[in-house]
Amino acid sequence: MLLRRSSRSGEYVYLRGESGGAVYTIRAGIVRFARSTEGGRRRILRMVSRGALIGQEALLDRPYGDDAVACTPVALCRIPASLVRELGDTQSTLRYELMNRWQRALDAAETLLVRLGALDRA
Repeated sequence: MLLRRSSRSGEYVYLRGESGGAVYTIRAGIVRFARSTEGGRRRILRMVSRGALIGQEALLDRPYGDDAVACTPVALCRIPASLVRELGDTQSTLRYELMNRWQRALDAAETLLVRLGALDRA
């Protein structure tokens, strides 16, 4: 069952290591993804806004990889991973769209790594 949910600024949508079993679409607002280094410093990895799909790890029965924190008031739609998998089995366009989103996220991460490497040499 789909569930609409709201989060206030500064509130966690989910935590790293948590196995929530759902993905979320962002209907409004901005969410940042952060992780702590071994030294305990918080690092922001990326930020997403309206239209983004987050928590895809749940589709692979994996725990969430990063903390997802609302930067602004956020409106979300929580979609159980089991429902997405079930729909993906019958609707190939959904499966293709999910793979496409994963690839775009990977491309963005790789581009950021290249830019950060260029900054180190500057």
